[in-house]
Amino acid sequence: MLPILNELKDDIEFALVKIETQESLKNSIRFYNTLSKVNHLLIKSTSKNELFEKICDVFVNYGEFDLAGLFILDDKNKLKLTKYSGKNKQDIEYLFFANDKFQNPHESWPTIKSFNKKVFL
Repeated sequence: MLPILNELKDDIEFALVKIETQESLKNSIRFYNTLSKVNHLLIKSTSKNELFEKICDVFVNYGEFDLAGLFILDDKNKLKLTKYSGKNKQDIEYLFFANDKFQNPHESWPTIKSFNKKVFL
């Protein structure tokens, strides 16, 4: 009976490695496609404002992120939300909350459990 269990264990381990590899490949392809879209925007955008807005949309629509926000430092070295894109209203409201609460660019933002994937540029 023990050899059958060992064979089953080996088969399960092989399947798990294969699933991990496929997931890693899927993520790499998604990353490459997102990067490609951003590079295309860098060439085609006619203004900084248009570029920033579309980059956030690319991260949400092609990168499959739940939320993307672009922040800049103002003259007083405070973070300022300039552009954003998100899949739902609650996520977008978090950006405005975070923009008001976390002004130090070196401070870590709290992780929100509802976000599977997020990007803050």
